[in-house]
Amino acid sequence: MNYIRLYFITHLKYWWVYLISIGTLIFGYVFSMFSALFLANWGIDEVIAWVTGLIIASVIISMPMVYVNYKVAYNYISKSNKKINLFVLAACNHLVTYLVYLAVLLIILYGGK
Repeated sequence: MNYIRLYFITHLKYWWVYLISIGTLIFGYVFSMFSALFLANWGIDEVIAWVTGLIIASVIISMPMVYVNYKVAYNYISKSNKKINLFVLAACNHLVTYLVYLAVLLIILYGGK
């Protein structure tokens, strides 16, 4: 089975995880802003504090997607004859998801400037 097709089918099957991820958007954003504020108050450069806060927010927002990425990896390994480590494939899927969420946060925060 085509991996990209399986990826999208599995993600559409677990659409409710996206709702949970949107729900964590507020928590992740607020937590990242507080962490960036505390880091900046401790004397760390503002840019480094902001980037650290953005990374923290992306991690929090993308956490619900771990389950879906695991299901994609599990379904792919079970339907194909390839010998791939489940953890490595799920981690690669989640890395892509994390980078997408990081890009979305950057567009949301600085899209209009």
